Amino acid sequence: MKIYLLCLMTLLTFISQRKTEKSGSLKVTLAGMRNDKGTVLVGLYKTEDGFPFNAVKAFKGAKAEIKDGNAEVDFEDVPSGVFAIAALHDEDNNMQMARKPNGLPNEEYGFSNDAKATFGPPTFDKASFEHTGDQVISIKMKI
Repeated sequence: MKIYLLCLMTLLTFISQRKTEKSGSLKVTLAGMRNDKGTVLVGLYKTEDGFPFNAVKAFKGAKAEIKDGNAEVDFEDVPSGVFAIAALHDEDNNMQMARKPNGLPNEEYGFSNDAKATFGPPTFDKASFEHTGDQVISIKMKI
């Protein structure tokens, strides 16, 4: 009987914690792409681990079509917390950033907070933001 009550209390505690955890949608608007070729790849990261290059470690990922140099991505059921976004205009649809012979990017990219990529990508901290519910994040793509 004691084990039954302990299990029931644990289950009720888990259920009540799940109900109080806030989540919401996160819309990402991307602007400033030079053409409508290819797609935009967007990674939503919950930690600095993998940010911004390792899409496998992203909390969520999405792909969007481009129209008139703009695109939108919707992430549903995003829990409250700190996140960062990395986006790539994948013009050639090869799932990686094209580079010039000197190693500089040849496709547009962008980060939440419009964090600057100076001598490499920004840190997770510079691109991070607090998500507390339904939210819209705008990113200006650059090359």
